[in-house]
Amino acid sequence: PEVTLYFADALHRGNRAVKLDASGLKAFGSPNLPPLATMGISCSVRWDLVRPPSPGRFRLMPDFDPNLVIIRVFPGPFTTLRNTLQPPLKGAILQTFGAGNAPDRDADFLDALREASSRGLVIVNVTQC
Repeated sequence: PEVTLYFADALHRGNRAVKLDASGLKAFGSPNLPPLATMGISCSVRWDLVRPPSPGRFRLMPDFDPNLVIIRVFPGPFTTLRNTLQPPLKGAILQTFGAGNAPDRDADFLDALREASSRGLVIVNVTQC
């Protein structure tokens, strides 16, 4: 009836699951909603949290804003960021390396982010792990 993420011993609602730890065994969780189910020797389902199937047929909603970008960041020079972050872009998701590290000593990289942010561009940082 819904998109979920199962990791370790817990089943989480997909749109509530977040990466909590880049190196631990309990890497995913849902801080704003308890797990839909937990597994151990037995299975415990929170049926009061599971959504019922939607009535009718599945309907695709293709009207997502195309002015968003996902950028994978790797160690080393990053020379195209300023061009990528130009209008009409409205949002950028930076997938950074390690536990969410970015090239914090690269002045061009930081200036490009600062300029874009000052124009109102929404920038989100997530780890590639």
